[in-house]
Amino acid sequence: MGGCKLGGNCSDNRRYFEWIALIYELKMHLNDRQRLPNLVISVLNYFMKKNNPCIYLFIILLSFSSCYTIIFSSMGVLKKTASVKQINNSEKKIVFIPMHHIGKESFYRDAMNKIDSLKHAGYTVYYEGLKFSRMNDSLKNDTLAMKLRKVIGLDMRAMKSNGGYIDTINNTVMGVKVKAVKRHHLVNQPRGYTMFDTTIDKRADVYLSDALNAFEEKYGPIALTDCDFNTKPKDKYKCNGYKGSGDKNFITLDYRNEFIVNEIIKDAHNKIVIVYGARHFKGVLEGLQKHDSTWRSY
Repeated sequence: MGGCKLGGNCSDNRRYFEWIALIYELKMHLNDRQRLPNLVISVLNYFMKKNNPCIYLFIILLSFSSCYTIIFSSMGVLKKTASVKQINNSEKKIVFIPMHHIGKESFYRDAMNKIDSLKHAGYTVYYEGLKFSRMNDSLKNDTLAMKLRKVIGLDMRAMKSNGGYIDTINNTVMGVKVKAVKRHHLVNQPRGYTMFDTTIDKRADVYLSDALNAFEEKYGPIALTDCDFNTKPKDKYKCNGYKGSGDKNFITLDYRNEFIVNEIIKDAHNKIVIVYGARHFKGVLEGLQKHDSTWRSY
């Protein structure tokens, strides 16, 4: 579990006991289904923001309970149909269809039906589709992958080669056995080329190499250790995570939200449907409102 072991020594004992207190509070409220989802998300966000290896302890604890079902429900993963949000100003109409990376097949079928209907109504489609790198240099791309793994805790190339976040054969989520995958018949989000017409629809997303470069320009270089270099892409990551001042949300959310906003502003089309991760909605709306305060959500 790298740097912080249950019952061992931590470099910051105060934070260690904060983690244990948060987990204890979670277990004390397992039966409080109204409060639990927000509590779970708060704990996950706390660990992820600190980029601390103890998040794996938390995930293991959750895997021994029915808590994953509650988490999936609160995140919308168990929905059978896709929801629709609207953002308008005096010139443009935006329809936002929130996505999640795992879900039910019926959810993705419904999303595709809604996308087709909106296209027939004259909407231009923006879809999520991170690409790894602009570079053809394998050594530079290896370094890029290791730096990203250090900051966000995932090896993006390994996850993509595995087909996504969940293994539907072994019923695991990011390597952790989760019975809810089989119980609720969950699947990975279909890849872009199966959901969209890539010859017409627009991939409104960034290269991770660009996002990482911008991160290092803003917050300083990411220093890799021997542990990082010696850990293979599909090995469990046990190295110390990123300890700098940068927020990993800059790579996964903020940088991408800014890109989407700029694409919307310069686009001549006045009707756009955005098919993107649910967490991006708030940032896209706020970004548009910085340019024009008349943007409103409905």
